[in-house]
Amino acid sequence: MEPPRGPYAIHRFVCSTTPYVDEEKELALALNSRFCEEVTMPDQILLAAASFRTPFDPLVHKAGVEDNIRSSTFFLQILDQEEPPPRPYKAFVDYALKCQDDPQMPMRAVAVFFKDTGTTAQEAIAYRQSLASRCDVRVFADRPSFETQLWEILSAWHRLLAAEAPATGHQTLRRSETPEDEAFLRRMIIATVTEELMAWNWPEPMRSQLLELQYRGRRQSDRHPGASSEILLLDGAPAGWLVVAESGDEIRIVEIMVAAEVRGRGVASRAIRELFAQADASGKYVRLAVATGNSRALALYERLGFRKTGADEVQVFLERAPGSGAGSTLNALVE
Repeated sequence: MEPPRGPYAIHRFVCSTTPYVDEEKELALALNSRFCEEVTMPDQILLAAASFRTPFDPLVHKAGVEDNIRSSTFFLQILDQEEPPPRPYKAFVDYALKCQDDPQMPMRAVAVFFKDTGTTAQEAIAYRQSLASRCDVRVFADRPSFETQLWEILSAWHRLLAAEAPATGHQTLRRSETPEDEAFLRRMIIATVTEELMAWNWPEPMRSQLLELQYRGRRQSDRHPGASSEILLLDGAPAGWLVVAESGDEIRIVEIMVAAEVRGRGVASRAIRELFAQADASGKYVRLAVATGNSRALALYERLGFRKTGADEVQVFLERAPGSGAGSTLNALVE
């Protein structure tokens, strides 16, 4: 993978946790690392997390924590709502909110998570309610819920940064397919199908004949009712192919493919994020199908935000609901 041109824009965020949620702290740091690799780094953005060592005395280190908050773009607090919120950690949240409200400070957003263990202190409920109008407040009961909601928070932070970032690095655009694109599409589709079927060493002329049939079959996909065939561009040059059909309550990804020589440079991920934004704005589902045997792709699509809705002998059918969290990395044959 070719490294992006220009430096990363590094944005710090403080991950503040009480001793009762050490597991969630480790999950948050690991999820942020994955999120940066999959989502922000193609846009040359890096979220650098700062957390507390264990054991940690918030009173002794109060000044240091506040120094970190002042220099950070985002603040994340994780609390256990079974206990009244410890006063020092409430003070950290208050300080982060003050920084958020000060236009001279870099703080852009604050999020507070409450862990629901089945027993909730009334003081914790009152505190949670007092924060609702000032920051993003979340409640989680288990690991999947925590990871899903944190991914949504990180996605919101990324969208905020990406919208404000100057136009640097690679530029990815989409345009309608033209007759001049045929040679590029033929070369890319046949190369991708060869890779998918591991057909490098198939005997001739069977190999050429079967790849030609595969190519014609793929090109038939743009005849899907309501489909539009688009070329994905990287720095103005053809880099991929996207066939999308929009109708009723859905935006269907019929085909998405990126040329091998430019995979890993965010071409497909940006296109997918654009479709998610389009779907969210219109309240539509994004749907696609993936080969049953492609377990790696299935896992990645599910992590991206798609959920299984059915299957047959050949394909698994997936959808992403409007407004749900999303990552942005697809399988290797896409990226």
